[in-house]
Amino acid sequence: MTVRRGKVHDYLGMTLDFSISGKFTVSMEKYLDDVIAKLPDNMNGTALSPAAEHLFRTRDTTKKLDKEQAMLFHHVTAQLLFACKRGRPDLQTAVSFLCTRVKEPDQDDYKKLARVIRYIRRTKFLCLTMEASHLDQNHWYIDGAFAVHNDMKSHSGSYMTFGRGMMYGSSNKQKINTTSSTEAEIVAVHDNMSSILWTRYFLEEQGYPMRPSMIYQDNQSAILLESNGRASSSKRTRHMNIRYFFVSDCQQRGHVMLRYCPTDEMIGDFFTKPLGGAKFRCFRNIIMNCSYDDFGPVDMDAIMTEHNKNINYSDMRDPESTVSGTLETVDSQECVGTACSNKLERTYYSHQDVRKNRYVSDVRKNTYMPSAKKLAGVTPHTLDGCHMQCNATVDRMNCEPGRLIIQ
Repeated sequence: MTVRRGKVHDYLGMTLDFSISGKFTVSMEKYLDDVIAKLPDNMNGTALSPAAEHLFRTRDTTKKLDKEQAMLFHHVTAQLLFACKRGRPDLQTAVSFLCTRVKEPDQDDYKKLARVIRYIRRTKFLCLTMEASHLDQNHWYIDGAFAVHNDMKSHSGSYMTFGRGMMYGSSNKQKINTTSSTEAEIVAVHDNMSSILWTRYFLEEQGYPMRPSMIYQDNQSAILLESNGRASSSKRTRHMNIRYFFVSDCQQRGHVMLRYCPTDEMIGDFFTKPLGGAKFRCFRNIIMNCSYDDFGPVDMDAIMTEHNKNINYSDMRDPESTVSGTLETVDSQECVGTACSNKLERTYYSHQDVRKNRYVSDVRKNTYMPSAKKLAGVTPHTLDGCHMQCNATVDRMNCEPGRLIIQ
């Protein structure tokens, strides 16, 4: 057994650097240099991103690779899989698709691999830097891209951090076909629950008491189903019961908390589809916590300040916060079934016999509209189990107080 001491270590193609207090850097530049050096000339050049928008598209009429090229494709893809699971998470989306093509790769697949290599050649110096500002709560950004594959299956992506830099992430094709974007989002969360819970249990055994893990999603219908369980269920969602009831159970036990994240700030989107341009660069720098990239120095403090502002990061560690954060006061005349004029706290309640003519909140516009209409992208059947009522009339309406649904 060999023992090495110091701040910098070389291990399995990775350079692990602990020189800066509070930071841990993983570099794979030497490993990637070795990968690139053995490749043919038709993979020369550079690219701004690892994949184009047609990454998931395939054609049955494309010519298959010969045996020698197919072996090269398989070998290089395996090398990139090792890299993306360690120090280069920015390659995960492209590599996850290429891994599904190693059995019978065609010329289109070869070109997609060549694009990844060209991107690596331009960015091989990039490092993954991790910082943990707190070890009592981890934050998951989970997203699902609906029906993006040729067989109409969706794609799941997840990103977990304790502060800055990715501690864990995944990009996987879903194993089942889903019938809506809401269902795809629920499947994505359910498929990641084992990793979420394992991370919690592991840290607790290391002596770190854990607060509920924060799960960010950009689909409000999915959050309603996962939060309310049966109260937001209907015939159209009954086949998903096990999945969202499991998430709801974990939430009730205090293992997880669900929170809405605007789509433009959903980092998990990076792992569900090929991005490009400014959005790709921004998400990549957040995921890898880059102080500089292929365009020059990066002001991560400014990027994270703007990101945290847009997701209301300041109040998400409030011990009293729930799914949607804080209560707000409104004139009770806006509330159903109340004629008093005093100010009351507005909250949401679940009710088994909610009538379709009751009013619910359009959470995006802060207005009140009939639940029979489609609100903020949420279909009526997901809202029929929820209605808004004043605290002063809870007993009279025989409602059970529930958690806030969404901010």
